[in-house]
Amino acid sequence: MNTVEHPVLEFVQLIIQSSKVDSEIEIQKYIDGTPIDDIISWILYLQTQQEDDTDTTADDVNLRSNSNRFFLLRIVQQSINKPLLVRLLKSKVTESIKQTKTIKNLDTIIEAIQLVSDLLYPIGEWNDYFKTLIDLIQNENDEPSRYAGMRLLVKANKRFHNNIKYKLELLKMVAVTGLKDNTTTRIRFASLDLCIKLYPKKSSKHQIIDQAIPLIMPIIGQAYQVGEIELVEKGLRVLLRLSKKKSYTKHSIIFIDTLLPIIVDQPVAERSLVEPIKEMSYKLLMSVKWKHQKHQLEPFISSIFSNVVDRVEDNCLDNWNNSTTNGPDIDDGANEMIRKLVENLVKPDLWTSTLEECKKRVNSVCWRDRYAALIIITKMVPELNEIFEENVQKTLEIENLINIEESFPTIMVQQLISTIEIAVQDSNDRVKLACCQFVQSFLVHCKEDALKSMKPNNLFIALEHLLESPHPNVVECALTTFTIAQRRDISYNFFSKTIILKMIENYKCKSPIALGAIKIFIEKNGKRFLKQFKSLFQNVSGQRDNFNLLSEYIEICATASKSLGKDYSIYLAPTMKIILDILNQDIEPTGDYKKDEAHKRFRVDALKTLKPFLKSCKSIISPYLESLVDACTRSFSVSGQDYISFGATKLLLGICIEKYNVNSQQTKTLYSRIVNSILESCSLSGTPIKYPKQRLVIACQLTEMMDDHFMTFEQIQDSISKVWIVKKRFFGLLDGEEDEIVGQITSDNTLPELIATLYKLVGQIVKKNQDIAINVIVKRDIVQDTLQVLVDRSENETLHISILQMFADICEYGGQPSIVLLYPLIIPVMIDHLSSENVEIAHLAAVGLGVAAVNSKEQFAPYVFNVLMQLNDLISCNENRKKKNKVPATESAISAIGKLIRHVPQLAPQVGQIIPDWLERLPVKKHKENVQCLENLYHIMQLYPNECLGGNQMTNVDRIKHIVCKYTTDTELQTRAKQMYKDLKQNYSKLVTYNRGQQACDNIQSLLSILIKETEEDNQKD
Repeated sequence: MNTVEHPVLEFVQLIIQSSKVDSEIEIQKYIDGTPIDDIISWILYLQTQQEDDTDTTADDVNLRSNSNRFFLLRIVQQSINKPLLVRLLKSKVTESIKQTKTIKNLDTIIEAIQLVSDLLYPIGEWNDYFKTLIDLIQNENDEPSRYAGMRLLVKANKRFHNNIKYKLELLKMVAVTGLKDNTTTRIRFASLDLCIKLYPKKSSKHQIIDQAIPLIMPIIGQAYQVGEIELVEKGLRVLLRLSKKKSYTKHSIIFIDTLLPIIVDQPVAERSLVEPIKEMSYKLLMSVKWKHQKHQLEPFISSIFSNVVDRVEDNCLDNWNNSTTNGPDIDDGANEMIRKLVENLVKPDLWTSTLEECKKRVNSVCWRDRYAALIIITKMVPELNEIFEENVQKTLEIENLINIEESFPTIMVQQLISTIEIAVQDSNDRVKLACCQFVQSFLVHCKEDALKSMKPNNLFIALEHLLESPHPNVVECALTTFTIAQRRDISYNFFSKTIILKMIENYKCKSPIALGAIKIFIEKNGKRFLKQFKSLFQNVSGQRDNFNLLSEYIEICATASKSLGKDYSIYLAPTMKIILDILNQDIEPTGDYKKDEAHKRFRVDALKTLKPFLKSCKSIISPYLESLVDACTRSFSVSGQDYISFGATKLLLGICIEKYNVNSQQTKTLYSRIVNSILESCSLSGTPIKYPKQRLVIACQLTEMMDDHFMTFEQIQDSISKVWIVKKRFFGLLDGEEDEIVGQITSDNTLPELIATLYKLVGQIVKKNQDIAINVIVKRDIVQDTLQVLVDRSENETLHISILQMFADICEYGGQPSIVLLYPLIIPVMIDHLSSENVEIAHLAAVGLGVAAVNSKEQFAPYVFNVLMQLNDLISCNENRKKKNKVPATESAISAIGKLIRHVPQLAPQVGQIIPDWLERLPVKKHKENVQCLENLYHIMQLYPNECLGGNQMTNVDRIKHIVCKYTTDTELQTRAKQMYKDLKQNYSKLVTYNRGQQACDNIQSLLSILIKETEEDNQKD
């Protein structure tokens, strides 16, 4: 068939319009009536003739595009079964490539041929086509042919993916072509691209991998040498993806020889490969025997140091080195790079060379070199310490880090000190800072034995220079270094007197780290500091408005008093003067809320800091206690300053109790003054009250801390009179008799809580002072007044709860005076409240009636049957409702019934009916209530043995055994008890209750055995 070389006009116009839908029929007709050989020839001709000029029209673009894609696709679809097409493709490839005039046209024709080959696969015989492409590659005199052949084989590679032998031969040929001396960039690129495609992606093809690596790596190296970075990146990325394959280590030397120049000379603009190349290089270096790689480690390590120096900006180095210099955050990529590199640098066989590089760079004329070397070695110290501890065979003392020879620690120490002496006198503060942090890391990770054997006089003398630096960060870092040394028990005898004085001078400059260093020095060697204490005190005296500084000064005083004991007495008077000045000063508001609050908290901190100080000065603090009490209570009467006293007053009373005993006159006096001050500050009509709830809660807590019978009748009368004055004022506010908003009282819900706290305080006073307090309550007619409150405020449950709690305290602790004088008023009210819907109210009523029965016994007779009926109604009502929140009231009622049976003899005629029902409700869930029930059961069994057993038939025995068994075999309760024994002081009362329950169960079991035996004997007699 003779073909027409040039496409006819009709064909060209058809291609230009081929994207239109209505042209599909015309295309079909044209293809059916035209030889396929002509059509392919015309398409390839059009591709080769498109010149790269500026006069290209839209039709030209459309012509190339359509002929390359759409129209060609139509042709192949219509000719899919014609074997002629494959042969035509083979013959036209060579012809078309030879006719190309520009590189751009060559790439275009290659794209067209690739498209045709993709559409034809798997039709026809392809061996001839592949041979044609290989012939192109081997054409040494025609560069376009070699380039096109490689490009086309990249696409054709998948046709013979299973033919390993053929791929390996092809790979060798391509590699050789790519390394020819006259090879151009595009040939090298195409050869590497084809090599990568031929390279196996599965680790099972070890044969090809082993033979391919020596072929591919030289191409990458040659590409790097001529500056083809894009080609290098492409090749390396493929290798990095496959770098986990074990076969790579067989060719480590080939890899290293190629990669090291890239690492060492990596252009600044091409840093994206630095991290992965270095990681891979490190793995490969470690896979080669030491004698084969030692000469390669030095340039590798040096490149890492250079990369750190070049990559990180000055301020970033500061941030990385934990400096407080303001500046942008360190770049995440740089930080991650450094972290990984440091991890690699501490690995075996590499860290010694790294330390040698550090030593070289510490003496560099470039401060960035010196700085980077110090911070890298600082980061290495803890990592190396872990390695040495894990590997016993390579155990080295950390002090040997600077000295590579393990057998000469003395020489090493001298080298270390020499390095530090150079660094501390560096003109650059960043280098000084890095030096300090290196010493810190050294001191932290150095082993104990090594530290004790050192005599680092020169080390600390060198660091002393840093205390004179104008840079605050350097000074504080040096102070921290001294602190670390002291904590590691490096004797401060090595410190000169001037070091201590410079610490004090820095304290004068308001450096908190200096205070920490001084404090630790005193802890370790207090008497040596005694001579410098006067200088410290003089510095403090001139800075009365520096709250933080003064607070820490008090801490130093506490530390010194503990360390020096009686020797501190000469400084006690001036110290107490400063403390009292702090506590007595009026803090004027500045308008800055945060600053004002900080000033207030400072006074609390001063008192908190006073606790260890008072403990350590037991025999010499007494003359100042009165002044401390004055300072503490004073704030309750000064508007705007009382907030700072809430925690401090409780703390001061605790100190007093601990020091002088809870029953001492000092403690009682302190309590009286504080509570009276609180109540007086709340009672003044028309005066705003700040934090009233906190004040009253503190009063309750302080009362709880005191011992029994700690107040006289007159003191109780005075306190309760003040409480009632405050109560009257709060009720006046609640009823709107006072118009102002009082402090934080902003709603009707807050005032009842305050009034409830007052009733709680009265109950606490009764609990602690018992019958003496009852006499005051009777005299003041407190109960009658309170009953009227219950009537007038019947809807306020908060008040009812607090009043019933006070009544329960009166019943439990009031003794005979309350039974005779107050029970007729209180008991009926409590009975009425048993039916309350509020579970807390019903619970308190049941508790109060139970303790009233215990205390009054037969005197409770007028109320016993009514109380028993109401308690049973409460239990039945709650059981019917089955509400979980009713459990506390139910259990309190069950416990109260046990107390009635045991303590009120008038119930004796009916116990036979009461006891079985009571036993069925045992045990109760609440531990404390259950123990009371067990103790009551034991005594009831003694009083009413026959009724408890259930008569001669002993119908209640199994129930009693069940009750005891539930307590003695409760695994959860036993586990809690074991935990409580771990802290006896904290859990003493709970453990007492637990042991009471165990003892009650033992008693019940013993008595039950006796009663059963006696009953059985009586039954036999009958």
